Amino acid sequence: ISLVVLTEFVLGEDQGGFKGSWRIIHPNQDPTITSPTVRYGHGAIVLGDLMISTHGYFYNHPEHHPDWRNDTWVFSLKDHWFREVNIKSTHNPQASFYPSTVEYEGNAYMFGGDHMIGDGRRGHTFGLGSNEVWKLTIDPISFGGKHFKVLGKYGDYFAPITGRWDLIHSGKASEGSSPSPRACHTSAVLDRKMYIHAGFDRSDMWAYTFATNQWEQQHADNPTGGPGSRFAHAMVAHNGKLWMYGGNIYGVSD
Repeated sequence: ISLVVLTEFVLGEDQGGFKGSWRIIHPNQDPTITSPTVRYGHGAIVLGDLMISTHGYFYNHPEHHPDWRNDTWVFSLKDHWFREVNIKSTHNPQASFYPSTVEYEGNAYMFGGDHMIGDGRRGHTFGLGSNEVWKLTIDPISFGGKHFKVLGKYGDYFAPITGRWDLIHSGKASEGSSPSPRACHTSAVLDRKMYIHAGFDRSDMWAYTFATNQWEQQHADNPTGGPGSRFAHAMVAHNGKLWMYGGNIYGVSD
């Protein structure tokens, strides 16, 4: 079951250790509240007091209908509301699931993801992914919290939240070497570079330098060396190192 429930985890000390608890701060699929459609395989980052969520996928099994998403939403971590971003650009990334998304210098950067081919009613068709890098910019005039909610004569309303996508690396050979298309990989930012690792049928690692807009391979495919071939895993940067956890270690061939 896929949900749009948004929860918060509160961590505190408890007799020398740590103890946490979850609480729901946004209900699931309440028709009276503005929120995204149900989805998984989407990307999410934090900019200031906002969580930015974009793209993703949902398969409605009762109706046998797949739903690839390309919409972008913000969630106020302070006031607990969702609003859809009005994308002003006309050339935007395709609807996709399991791209990776990172934050760098106030913008979101999205890499890869699996795209819909046809109507998708035959289910997932892996291997049709992207190797493009896209930058999402949320317009500054609407990014300040005070600009969101406006007191109106007939009640409060929300000022539009706008942004744009820019394709900054096409993944084509004319722009230099780059990772192969993929989805369900993982990424993190370290030392002004975006590192991506593995994904479906992948075990290689690449570094993208924001300043030069160039990729550099860190190690080639090696299913048995290092973390090996895996997907749906997590990676974070901390203290000058990349830390990786979990994932499915079995390759997907079709």
